[in-house]
Amino acid sequence: MAQPLIKKDDDRDDEAEYSPFMGIEKGAVLQEARVFNDPQLDPRRCSQVITKLLYLLNQGQTFTKVEATEVFFAVTKLFQSKDTGLRRMVYLMIKELSPSADEVAACNFDSAVLFVSCGM
Repeated sequence: MAQPLIKKDDDRDDEAEYSPFMGIEKGAVLQEARVFNDPQLDPRRCSQVITKLLYLLNQGQTFTKVEATEVFFAVTKLFQSKDTGLRRMVYLMIKELSPSADEVAACNFDSAVLFVSCGM
């Protein structure tokens, strides 16, 4: 007598799915964002913090104007990094923050200065 095939996933329907982002709090992530201002940049750590910030934004979390502005300008400093993966994350973060026109102009100016200093 053959036994019916049962997928392992079917046994765990009632269990909650694991998420590496479970329990992330906006305040804690904003504190972590201070890593963007460190003199010795850790590209991996910065990418992790940007990932958390992007996750919060995509989950519908809103930042106050002050929080968004502080994160925006801290993130733009990361253009100085030679790590291409981190710079790609910076582009995503800036796009998601959707700053006001004044901040965009400042970003464009700062980015041009940073690109010149990075040799891009």
